[in-house]
Amino acid sequence: MLRLGLCGPLLFLAACGSSGGGAEGCRSQLQPPAAARSCELVLTDVGDGVTDVTFASNVVGEWVHEAPASGIAFHPDGDRSMGADAVVVTAADSGGFVVESASCFDDAGNALDVDFTDAPECEL
Repeated sequence: MLRLGLCGPLLFLAACGSSGGGAEGCRSQLQPPAAARSCELVLTDVGDGVTDVTFASNVVGEWVHEAPASGIAFHPDGDRSMGADAVVVTAADSGGFVVESASCFDDAGNALDVDFTDAPECEL
């Protein structure tokens, strides 16, 4: 299992590999800024790439995957922060992803600085 943060505020590479324990894939949490009331991301697959995207119970979201790209759009179900587990991206055991672009907006529609390079290590 390997994950590398790349230079730049919008690039994040998650690469996963089996440790021989039989687990498949890895999950990476993407946490938006606390002030975010909506976000959009474009991911590009690395290897077998993204296999699933799930959203926290307080987050409404959509995910579309057309290899090699995924589009993700989400927002909280009310006027509140989405939290650390807002979006969980699962990548194939032999793949990963790069965040090509990301935009988040506050409750007034103002663009926020976005940095998804701090996502925690993949969890198998």
